[in-house]
Amino acid sequence: MKKYIIIMMMIFTVVLFGENHENHENHEEVVKLTNAELKEFDIQLDSVKGGEINIEKRVTGEVIFNENNVTHVTPLISGKVKKVYKNLGDKVKKGETIALIESKELAELKSQYLSMKERKKLMISTFEREERLWKKRITSEKSYLLAKNNLSEAEIQLNMFKNKLLAVGISTYQINNIKSGKSLGNYIIKAPIDGQIIQKHISIGEYIKDETDIFTVANLSTVWVNITLYQNDLALVRLNQTIRIKNSNNNEVIEGKIDYLTPFIDEKTRTATARVIINNENGKWFPGMFIVGYIKIKSLYADIIVDKRAIQKLEGNTVVFTKDNDGFEPTVITLGKSDSKNIQVLSGLKKGMIYVKKNSFSIKSELQKGSFGEGHSH
Repeated sequence: MKKYIIIMMMIFTVVLFGENHENHENHEEVVKLTNAELKEFDIQLDSVKGGEINIEKRVTGEVIFNENNVTHVTPLISGKVKKVYKNLGDKVKKGETIALIESKELAELKSQYLSMKERKKLMISTFEREERLWKKRITSEKSYLLAKNNLSEAEIQLNMFKNKLLAVGISTYQINNIKSGKSLGNYIIKAPIDGQIIQKHISIGEYIKDETDIFTVANLSTVWVNITLYQNDLALVRLNQTIRIKNSNNNEVIEGKIDYLTPFIDEKTRTATARVIINNENGKWFPGMFIVGYIKIKSLYADIIVDKRAIQKLEGNTVVFTKDNDGFEPTVITLGKSDSKNIQVLSGLKKGMIYVKKNSFSIKSELQKGSFGEGHSH
């Protein structure tokens, strides 16, 4: 009898504590979070729905400067560098002064222009006098014609010097306001476009010859992405095809269209190039940066898809965290086809269910630790 009682007590203990342990484990599979905690941990939710899975071609490439937005700054006249106002990496506005050159050649041109301008005034005065005298028959026609010819020559010479000044970048307004006594040799270098200085080959005191490349300015509001295409890729790629470009450094993703395809295969690399123009107003795409691209080839419809960021591995199972009235819990799923953004779910989920789309790893991590602030159910 005593033996029977002991056995019954052991069975009762196993059943009692076994059930409690099982309930405790089930209880631990649920994480409760407030709206404030969701926001704090940047956990984003979405509803399960159907959608397209894009069949994509993965390619690689490089960000380069938009060659249409790169300008080389060259002085059109020789001189000694007097001041440099901008350095490598500085941002500039179109028309902003970036350097000052002192040019003897420019000073001479301006002096010649001023001299000829005064000569023209003298020729005008002489012509007008001779014209009055000729009309009154006081002077000869020969003197009148000579004065007229001298005035014409002065006008030709003045226009010649004016055109020379225009040719070296001096504006009509500046030419009209040239005055003797001022520093006639000052030659101002201005930024030709809005942008950023990406090359600088000028320093104070240096003698610069005309047409020397002293600055390179690039407008980085847009950049090009050159995509490398192998021969077997060419049949899949065409102009205006959609491509998603991912920056592996900061996971920035942007979408664009193929703008250009090289009409030949490079003899050395045996590859062709596809070009995409992307917006870079945020400044996150740096020339020289390597990227991964996904070119959309075709698409198929799946009854149920979820964001790939939602997928987690837990105790050997593939799960997503779904939400019900009790909180968040892992739901085992079976996966199908996928693209770089979404993945098909063959079983485990139904349309309309709420799941953790972003930062599901935070819930998994805290679930495994057994705590998630005060909101975690114990």
